[in-house]
Amino acid sequence: MRAGPRAAAKAKGERFFVGKPCARCSGEKRYAVNGDCVSCSVSKNKKWMTENKAARKQYEKQYKTDNAERIKEWQKTEQCKAVRKRVSQKSVAKGKSSWVAMMGRIRAWNRIARWDDELTDFACREAHELARMRDRCTGVKWSVDHIVPLKGKRVSGLHTWNNLQVILLQNNRLKSAKFEV
Repeated sequence: MRAGPRAAAKAKGERFFVGKPCARCSGEKRYAVNGDCVSCSVSKNKKWMTENKAARKQYEKQYKTDNAERIKEWQKTEQCKAVRKRVSQKSVAKGKSSWVAMMGRIRAWNRIARWDDELTDFACREAHELARMRDRCTGVKWSVDHIVPLKGKRVSGLHTWNNLQVILLQNNRLKSAKFEV
């Protein structure tokens, strides 16, 4: 008796196989472990995640407390480091990482001006996109900098659209949290 594509994929240790088209979406890519259509499973999971945010958060919190030692051990492995690196690279490619990190710090320091949120958000995202484009074009690292630092010794500014500039990362590190008059 001949094995089907799913059994063959499972035997080879593969995650996916190409099977008969899905009745809902006509997709042919399926999971080897259970035979489910990949695109339908993804959309079903996304829907569940958005509808059950509180339950998911509670489950994650409970899992972290129940498996604290196991998580610490896993974080020491090379596989964990590879996963973190891959996730980081994906978010950088999407332009999220530097912007998300910067906004997290700014919120923690309470340095956001609320009178022009929309314009500031737009200018900040554009500045990060410009920095990424310059990275790719020049091969030199660029970063988004606040002209008047948010946590300076003598003067502190706010996160507003007119307090942003795109400069070389090296110059940004040299400037640090200083403001020259």
